[in-house]
Amino acid sequence: MSNFRFVRHMELKNMPKNVWIMSYTTAIFVISIFIWNRLVPIYLRELGATDFQVSLAFSLLAVALGIGQFPGGIWADKLGRKPLVVIPTYIAGVLYFIGGFVHTWYAFVLILILVNISSSIQGPGFVSIMAEAVEPRKRGSAFGLFQFFIGLSLALGPAIGAILLPYFSIPTMVAFTGVVGLIIGIWRQKSLVETKAENSLKKFKYREIFKGELLLLLFIGTFFTSISNLTIYGPFIPLYSIDILGLSKKEINLLFAVGPFIAMAVSLIAGKLIEIWGQRKVMIAGIIGTNLFILIWLIKGGFALALITFSLAYFCFQGAAIAYDTLRTEISSHYSAGAVLGALGTVSGLISAGAAPIASALIPYLGPQFPFYFAAVLGLGTVICVNQLKSYDRTQAKSL
Repeated sequence: MSNFRFVRHMELKNMPKNVWIMSYTTAIFVISIFIWNRLVPIYLRELGATDFQVSLAFSLLAVALGIGQFPGGIWADKLGRKPLVVIPTYIAGVLYFIGGFVHTWYAFVLILILVNISSSIQGPGFVSIMAEAVEPRKRGSAFGLFQFFIGLSLALGPAIGAILLPYFSIPTMVAFTGVVGLIIGIWRQKSLVETKAENSLKKFKYREIFKGELLLLLFIGTFFTSISNLTIYGPFIPLYSIDILGLSKKEINLLFAVGPFIAMAVSLIAGKLIEIWGQRKVMIAGIIGTNLFILIWLIKGGFALALITFSLAYFCFQGAAIAYDTLRTEISSHYSAGAVLGALGTVSGLISAGAAPIASALIPYLGPQFPFYFAAVLGLGTVICVNQLKSYDRTQAKSL
C-alpha cells in the first residue's frame, strides 16, 4: 500500500480544510526552499565566512526564530490566526527574492534572519489555525498529516536541488523561492478559514511559563530546539559530512532527501500512535532514537552507512516533532493559545540559540563530534522532563 493510499485508509480525508491548505502550501514552499537550504553552511563558506562565523550565523538565525513568537502570539489572539499566517508569507517571499541578488555572506545571512523573524511572528498563529480546526483527540493525526507533507517536501527539495545544482546557481534558486512564496501567500489569503473564537479561557500572564507544567514545557522546548539546532537542522551535519565523512555536495543533498522521504511514513503512524499511547511516550521514543542513530552516523563507514543511519535518525526525529507539537498545543489550549505558544517559543528559541556557537567554540578542544554528544546530553534532559508530564498520556484506543 502506497503512502498516499495509506492517507485515505487513516481516515484523514475528512480533515478540515485548514489542515489540508496548510499542508499543501507549506509543502510547496518548503520544496522551493530546500532545493538550496541544506547547502547554506557550504555556500557561506564560499562567500568567505569562517566556520565560526557560519555557526554564529546559525545562532542568530535561531534567535530570529524565537524573537518574534511572543508578539506574534499576542497579535494572533487579538487580530486572528489568518492575518498572522498570510502577511508573514508575503514578507518571506519578498525577502527571499531580494536574497537572490546579494553577494556577501553577511548580507545573505541578514536576509535569512529577517525571514526567520517573519516566520517566528507567524509561528503561534500557524500552529493554532490547524490545531483549532480539529477536535482535541484528532490533533495528533492532524499534525501527522501535516508532517507527512513536510516529509515529502523535505525529500523532494534536496533531490530536486541535486539535479538543478549543475545548471542553476544558489542565488538563482533563492530568488525562485521568493516567487513561490508570493504565490503561496495569495493561495493562503484566498483559502484559509479563520479559527479564532472569543476567548473565555484562563487569562495568560507571561510569568506563568516559569511555573508548573508550562515550566516543564519550556525546558522541553528549549532542549528539543537545541537538539534540532545541533543535529537535523543545524550546520554541523553538512560540515561533518564534508570534513570527516568525506561526502560530496550531491551526496549531502541526497542524504537530506532520503531521510525525510523515509520519515513520511512515520508522520501518519505517529499521529495515530499519539491518539492511542499518548504524546509523552511517542516523544520519549523519538528523542532516544534520534540521538542513538546520530551517534552511529558519526562512524566513518561510507555513504551507505551515513545514509541508513541518518535516515533512521530523521525517522525518529519526525515522530518526536509531531508529539511535541501535539503536547504543546494540548497544554496551551487551557490558556490563550497564541500567547502561550508565542511566549514559550520566544524564551526557548532565545536560550537554545546558544547551543550552536557554544558547540562550535568547543570543537577545537573536544573534537568535531562534540555537537552531537552535546545533543545526546540534551536528549537525556528532554526525556526526563517529558516523563514528568504523565497526565498527558492519552489512552483513547477504546474511542477510536
